Amino acid sequence: MDILLSSYLHDERARTSIVEPNIQHRLALTQAWDIAQGSRVLDIGCGQGESSLVLALINGSHGQITAIDTAPPDYGGPYTVEKSQKHIQASTLGQRIQFFRTDTAGLLSQPTSTDTFDAAVLCHTLWYSPDHASIAQVFQLLADAKVRYLCLAEYGFRASRPAQVPHILAARAQAQYHSLRKSAATGAREPNVNN
Repeated sequence: MDILLSSYLHDERARTSIVEPNIQHRLALTQAWDIAQGSRVLDIGCGQGESSLVLALINGSHGQITAIDTAPPDYGGPYTVEKSQKHIQASTLGQRIQFFRTDTAGLLSQPTSTDTFDAAVLCHTLWYSPDHASIAQVFQLLADAKVRYLCLAEYGFRASRPAQVPHILAARAQAQYHSLRKSAATGAREPNVNN
């Protein structure tokens, strides 16, 4: 846990209440997925890099994580995607992770891309997709790229504790609003729950 915490940019005040539980959750997911050590893993929708870090640790020193996200560099808080990813790159696990600002189609369709992936991970990213068709496209692209192992985890829209209800309602409202708009917002105020 110490390696992960020192590699992830966070506010110490949020360490025990937010950061450690999030990392523990991702550790449990990664262990359940049982990705073979030394694998080439595609982390789709990596955001600030929590899952990428855990994957890099569990995957071992011979593994490689290719982490992709479409978020602009200045997106996120309290630390931006760019600052968080730079912090990770400078950490002890940084050499195991490559970050790219692209989507699955952009990465896999590059003529210079000779990457083959043993596994693809979508860790709490599906509800950021604009629609069901884009999710289907990601799955088709992974199948076409002959990715052998798909690891998926997504939040449910049910609260297990009363304190979670406001977040669930806000996410549902934002998704509903997104589905009714004629055009997508851009920039720092872009909504992050679409589906």
